[in-house]
Amino acid sequence: MNKRGPLRFIVLNATGLDACACTACHTCEEDCPRSREWDAVPSQVLRWVRENDERALTCRTIWVCAGCSVCYPVCPNGIPFETVAAALRSEAGLRGLTGQPQRLPLVLH
Repeated sequence: MNKRGPLRFIVLNATGLDACACTACHTCEEDCPRSREWDAVPSQVLRWVRENDERALTCRTIWVCAGCSVCYPVCPNGIPFETVAAALRSEAGLRGLTGQPQRLPLVLH
Protein backbone atom coordinates (compact mmCIF):
# COMPACT_ATOMS: atom_id res chain seq x y z
CA MET A 1 0.00 0.00 0.00
CA ASN A 2 1.35 3.41 -0.99
CA LYS A 3 1.50 5.96 1.80
CA ARG A 4 3.20 8.68 -0.24
CA GLY A 5 0.04 10.27 -1.57
CA PRO A 6 -1.56 10.73 -4.97
CA LEU A 7 0.83 11.16 -7.87
CA ARG A 8 -0.88 14.37 -9.00
CA PHE A 9 0.00 16.07 -5.71
CA ILE A 10 3.49 14.57 -5.57
CA VAL A 11 4.21 16.04 -9.02
CA LEU A 12 2.57 19.33 -8.04
CA ASN A 13 4.65 19.55 -4.87
CA ALA A 14 7.90 18.65 -6.63
CA THR A 15 7.46 20.85 -9.70
CA GLY A 16 4.64 23.32 -9.15
CA LEU A 17 2.96 21.80 -12.22
CA ASP A 18 -0.57 20.45 -12.16
CA ALA A 19 -1.02 17.41 -14.44
CA CYS A 20 -4.68 18.40 -14.78
CA ALA A 21 -3.59 21.26 -17.04
CA CYS A 22 -2.76 18.69 -19.74
CA THR A 23 -5.53 18.61 -22.32
CA ALA A 24 -3.95 15.79 -24.36
CA CYS A 25 -3.35 18.12 -27.29
CA HIS A 26 -0.32 15.98 -28.21
CA THR A 27 1.97 18.99 -28.80
CA CYS A 28 4.62 17.39 -26.59
CA GLU A 29 4.47 14.28 -28.77
CA GLU A 30 4.92 15.94 -32.16
CA ASP A 31 8.14 15.46 -34.07
CA CYS A 32 9.98 13.65 -31.28
CA PRO A 33 12.77 11.63 -32.89
CA ARG A 34 12.74 9.21 -29.95
CA SER A 35 9.00 8.53 -29.87
CA ARG A 36 9.54 4.94 -30.99
CA GLU A 37 11.19 4.31 -27.64
CA TRP A 38 8.07 5.27 -25.70
CA ASP A 39 5.79 2.60 -24.33
CA ALA A 40 3.10 5.25 -23.69
CA VAL A 41 2.69 8.74 -25.12
CA PRO A 42 3.37 11.59 -22.66
CA SER A 43 -0.30 12.61 -22.50
CA GLN A 44 -1.13 9.06 -21.37
CA VAL A 45 1.53 9.26 -18.67
CA LEU A 46 -0.01 12.53 -17.46
CA ARG A 47 -3.42 10.86 -17.46
CA TRP A 48 -1.98 8.09 -15.26
CA VAL A 49 -0.62 10.79 -12.93
CA ARG A 50 -4.10 12.32 -12.65
CA GLU A 51 -5.61 8.89 -12.00
CA ASN A 52 -2.89 7.97 -9.46
CA ASP A 53 -1.97 4.98 -11.61
CA GLU A 54 1.44 3.51 -10.80
CA ARG A 55 2.07 2.81 -14.49
CA ALA A 56 3.21 6.44 -14.63
CA LEU A 57 6.17 5.39 -12.45
CA THR A 58 7.04 2.18 -14.25
CA CYS A 59 6.74 3.11 -17.91
CA ARG A 60 9.79 3.50 -20.13
CA THR A 61 8.56 6.87 -21.42
CA ILE A 62 9.65 8.77 -18.29
CA TRP A 63 13.23 7.61 -18.93
CA VAL A 64 13.39 8.41 -22.65
CA CYS A 65 13.37 12.18 -22.10
CA ALA A 66 15.98 12.06 -19.32
CA GLY A 67 18.84 14.24 -20.47
CA CYS A 68 17.83 13.80 -24.11
CA SER A 69 17.94 17.45 -25.30
CA VAL A 70 17.01 16.42 -28.85
CA CYS A 71 13.80 18.44 -28.95
CA TYR A 72 12.22 21.16 -26.89
CA PRO A 73 8.44 20.90 -27.24
CA VAL A 74 6.49 23.87 -25.97
CA CYS A 75 3.31 22.85 -24.18
CA PRO A 76 0.55 25.42 -24.76
CA ASN A 77 -0.63 24.75 -21.20
CA GLY A 78 2.78 25.16 -19.60
CA ILE A 79 3.46 21.51 -18.71
CA PRO A 80 7.01 20.60 -19.77
CA PHE A 81 6.91 16.80 -19.90
CA GLU A 82 10.60 16.35 -19.03
CA THR A 83 10.04 18.22 -15.74
CA VAL A 84 7.12 15.96 -14.85
CA ALA A 85 9.08 12.88 -15.98
CA ALA A 86 11.98 13.87 -13.69
CA ALA A 87 9.59 14.08 -10.73
CA LEU A 88 8.15 10.68 -11.64
CA ARG A 89 11.63 9.12 -11.87
CA SER A 90 12.41 10.50 -8.42
CA GLU A 91 9.14 9.18 -7.00
CA ALA A 92 9.76 5.78 -8.57
CA GLY A 93 13.05 5.64 -6.70
CA LEU A 94 11.40 6.61 -3.41
CA ARG A 95 8.87 3.81 -3.87
CA GLY A 96 11.54 1.25 -4.60
CA LEU A 97 10.69 1.07 -8.28
CA THR A 98 14.29 1.77 -9.15
CA GLY A 99 16.17 0.79 -12.19
CA GLN A 100 15.86 2.43 -15.52
CA PRO A 101 14.07 0.24 -18.04
CA GLN A 102 16.36 -0.90 -20.82
CA ARG A 103 16.67 1.82 -23.43
CA LEU A 104 16.12 1.02 -27.03
CA PRO A 105 18.64 2.38 -29.56
CA LEU A 106 18.12 5.97 -30.61
CA VAL A 107 16.03 5.99 -33.76
CA LEU A 108 16.16 9.10 -35.90
CA HIS A 109 13.28 9.58 -38.32
